[in-house]
Amino acid sequence: MPGENADLARPLSSWLADRSYGHNLFRQRTLTALVLLPLVGLMVWLGDWLFTIFMAIVLGIAVFEWCRMFKSRGFAPPPALPIAVTGLFICTVGLGKQIWLPIISIAALFAILLQAILRYEQKHDSAPVDFLINLGGVLYIGGLGLHFLFVRELPSGGLWFLFFVMVTAVGDTGAYLIGQRWGKHKMGNRVSPNKSWEGYLAGIVTAGLVGLVFAIVAGNWFPLDVLEGTAFAVALYIVIPIGDFGISLFKRWAGVKNTGNLLPGHGGILDRIDTHLWTMTMGYYILKFLVFAG
Repeated sequence: MPGENADLARPLSSWLADRSYGHNLFRQRTLTALVLLPLVGLMVWLGDWLFTIFMAIVLGIAVFEWCRMFKSRGFAPPPALPIAVTGLFICTVGLGKQIWLPIISIAALFAILLQAILRYEQKHDSAPVDFLINLGGVLYIGGLGLHFLFVRELPSGGLWFLFFVMVTAVGDTGAYLIGQRWGKHKMGNRVSPNKSWEGYLAGIVTAGLVGLVFAIVAGNWFPLDVLEGTAFAVALYIVIPIGDFGISLFKRWAGVKNTGNLLPGHGGILDRIDTHLWTMTMGYYILKFLVFAG
């Protein structure tokens, strides 16, 4: 029957289209990564003020994307002040002046609140919510983003930075490839419907392989044996996808696919660093209190 053939052809054509799209997306992501990794690696290796400026720019763009994301819902958080505050946070840590962070944080809260009050007086009715959006951007991106610098300042900080990047990147790649091919059980229907439990488990396994390899080949700077290194990477990847789900929550609510289009195949800067923000933060405190505690 013609109708039956059409019904059979439709899912097949849809499957082929999805498969082709997945391959093209993966190729775009790979090419972008091949360009980004040497740049990031160079900045991390150079460290010092160059790395500080680099991270201030990266996180500043992420804050801009965060503020812009909410405009589709009718809000208008002005991004200049949260971008400046985030940059100030990063430069303060980069200059070794962490002791000033509490004072700067209070001053930033005062400035963002004052801006909201003045904007409301000027009949910007969204000003109270805009205040919360700006404050959230500073706390979420700027606060977690500080840990990029904290990790770099650790003993052998550049190598630990590389380790955390690899745990996230390799884990995400494993999750994406396995999820695309064999993912059948969705982790959620609203926040991130393309994520599957099969992909998540694959991400945990591939992230664990990073810890295993580092423990074998990294030498004396990596103070964990094979079991400890594997467990460390696995423990990180079990929880760090919260970064991806967190940004996806806001993107789905705002009705946007990506936070930006600066990085082909990835979207915006915030799309790329959403999970790294949590990897660096959690990895730093695990190292600080368990590995370097003595």
